[in-house]
Amino acid sequence: MRFPLKYNFKFHDQLFMSRTIIILFLLVLIFNNSEAKTREISLKECIKIALQNHPDLMLAEEDKNKSVFQYKIARSIGSMQVNGSMRTVERLKEGKSADQTIKIPGKDTDIGLFAGLTASYKLYDPQKTYREQTSRFEIDRTKINELKKKNLIIFNVKKAYYDYIIQMKRMRLIKKIMDFTLLKNKQAHIQYKSGVISIVRLTSSEVELAEARFNYEKAKNKVNAARYKLYSSMGIHGKEDIDIYPVQFEKLPKLRFNLKDLFKLAQLHNPSIQLIKLDKNKSKLNINMQRALHKPSVSIIFSLGYENYKLQGMDSFNENLKSENWQATVFGILSASLPIYQGGGIIARENSAKADYKKAVYMERNTILSVKNSIKNLYKNLNELLKQVKMSDLIIKNRKKHLLLARSSYKSGIGSQKDVNSSELSVMRSELNHAIAIQSYLNALASLANTVGVSEDYICER
Repeated sequence: MRFPLKYNFKFHDQLFMSRTIIILFLLVLIFNNSEAKTREISLKECIKIALQNHPDLMLAEEDKNKSVFQYKIARSIGSMQVNGSMRTVERLKEGKSADQTIKIPGKDTDIGLFAGLTASYKLYDPQKTYREQTSRFEIDRTKINELKKKNLIIFNVKKAYYDYIIQMKRMRLIKKIMDFTLLKNKQAHIQYKSGVISIVRLTSSEVELAEARFNYEKAKNKVNAARYKLYSSMGIHGKEDIDIYPVQFEKLPKLRFNLKDLFKLAQLHNPSIQLIKLDKNKSKLNINMQRALHKPSVSIIFSLGYENYKLQGMDSFNENLKSENWQATVFGILSASLPIYQGGGIIARENSAKADYKKAVYMERNTILSVKNSIKNLYKNLNELLKQVKMSDLIIKNRKKHLLLARSSYKSGIGSQKDVNSSELSVMRSELNHAIAIQSYLNALASLANTVGVSEDYICER
């Protein structure tokens, strides 16, 4: 007896289709995730990330906050000070004469105790103004230092970014050279089997291919090193599955200022010059602050509280705690202090401040001279690099013409494939040299802008 087999084709087709859709959906998700982790990022984006994440800027911000607090401390020294205090007081015993030359505490005087609030205020402090001005200088100094660090971070990001572009182009060139070498090696094997070349030529081709592969691995390592140097300059941690592909530059920026104008801009904007000028003014202020030590200071002190006029001994100690033995009291004191002899310390402080001022003057001259020389060298270097860019561009055009001739000669049967390959490699090397010249120019321009203390957009043609 036969039983007919029933097969539900419709059910299995639906199951197959649903599984296929799920698999395709997962593949799309995987593909999208992998694509999302690699994105094209511009130089401005790299700088923006660096300014948001770099720890040096965070340190500079904390230094600025600290200087503000130090300024508040300096101002608080000249304001009224109110403290809770407890101290002994002495009063002349009844029957004792005030004209007595020597008074013995406890015998000629009653020893009491004061407890309450004491307020003190300096009516005249010769150093107060200079102390506050010095603290203001520190605030300005931290602001300039923050700007200096910011400019340095931007400069380091640009250097790392340009170097990454060069290493990427170098790797692509070496990859093409390796592909050419591989093609030549395959042709060498065919020619060897045909008896056209000897085993020596074939071995030489194998060695050349191994060297090309080795150079390609070195180029990849340099790209990775350049990438992580860029990450470090941005103040972030790079990941193996995230890559950055720099945006290429379409047009070279050119300067719109001459050398004299750049010197004038540096005098106004260079952070190092601004810092040394600030230090010079601070040193000059310090001289006046040390001289002020020769002047008197006047203070007034008020006390408000309770006083026990006569403390009892240990036998009657509880009597000291009774409220009827304490009376409310208010008194004030006017105090003046004038330095008479300090062992030459005030004069020594003044002379030390004068020496600091002279040092600041010399350092200012040295800093300005160093900045001017740097600007002069960078300005000259920019002009030379611009010439190299133009020359390398002309070389590329000539190499391409030679490549066209080599290809036409090969098609006509006059030239060889070796000549074509050699011409193509020459074009690629010329393009790499052109790219290196461009990136060197951009590096020099970034260094010039950092030295002057302004952005590249400001010193370049718009």
